[in-house]
Amino acid sequence: MQISPSRAKNETARREERAESKQFVDLSNRDNIAQVVSESERAVLGCLIENPGLLPRVLAAHLSSDDFLLSDHARAFNAIIALHAKGAPVDYLSVADELGGDQTAFAFIAHVTEGVVVEPKHAAYHARKIKSNARARELLKLAEWIPQGLAEMRDPDLLIAQIREKLNACSEGEIRS
Repeated sequence: MQISPSRAKNETARREERAESKQFVDLSNRDNIAQVVSESERAVLGCLIENPGLLPRVLAAHLSSDDFLLSDHARAFNAIIALHAKGAPVDYLSVADELGGDQTAFAFIAHVTEGVVVEPKHAAYHARKIKSNARARELLKLAEWIPQGLAEMRDPDLLIAQIREKLNACSEGEIRS
């Protein structure tokens, strides 16, 4: 069976559209962002708790707690970094203790580590994904700020300078609110 050139072109366009939609989080749907991003965050945290030796790979992506969407995940990342800095073991018990040592902390760490695939490439990939999504969120904040900035400044040149400064900070990976 031969496919007509127009149908083949449409099929190719649909495949490319599907591939693009899988690569990026739909930033127009905040629930979707939280779901996808939280799974990447959970993957990184779970990998670090199960194999703290992966920390250098994760940090190579210039990941910081500011890049995490969920505050609990940011706290857990900070706990892992703090334990590592002290030379303390980074494991299920010590991270939960660092987070307060109560039932909630232990349940949270159990959730974070449940079903996580501990693979160096996965940890690095998801760390880069978290960083990229944080940068995308920063760009969205900038886009929302521009009309307000123009209303407040009324000087387009000053606004452009501030936009450039914020874009440069975002492109350098300095996520600021």
